[in-house]
Amino acid sequence: MKMLADIRGWRNNNPGNIRNGPKWNGLRAIQTDPDFSQFTSPEFGIRALAKLLINYQTNHRTTTIRLIIERYAPDAENDTEAYVQYVSKMVATEPDLGYRLTNKTLLADLVMAIISFECGVQPYSRDIIMRGVNLAWNQ
Repeated sequence: MKMLADIRGWRNNNPGNIRNGPKWNGLRAIQTDPDFSQFTSPEFGIRALAKLLINYQTNHRTTTIRLIIERYAPDAENDTEAYVQYVSKMVATEPDLGYRLTNKTLLADLVMAIISFECGVQPYSRDIIMRGVNLAWNQ
């Protein structure tokens, strides 16, 4: 059985496994992971994931689970179709139906499904997820 300490997304407070890149709010002052961003708290890692998903929908018209996941987890690095099917099942919708992130509950559900796929477990309470989503929504 995997221990939380063995999960990179948990150790980095980056449960969406967001690669190094933009200067996100809440980054640790010293980044020791050469590939993935490290945050000061899980809420800031969840905020970055939620903010990224909102930006995908706003700027790239990713209006279905399939389009969101194809952008988030491209075939070059992932089994994208398996990812799409997993997330669709977790959020209880078909992959090609409209999925609008203008609702905090739907965004939180999607964030939780992505965390579960990325980390193999979704260890955060709904309260922590909502704090991260609210940070994304308000900043």
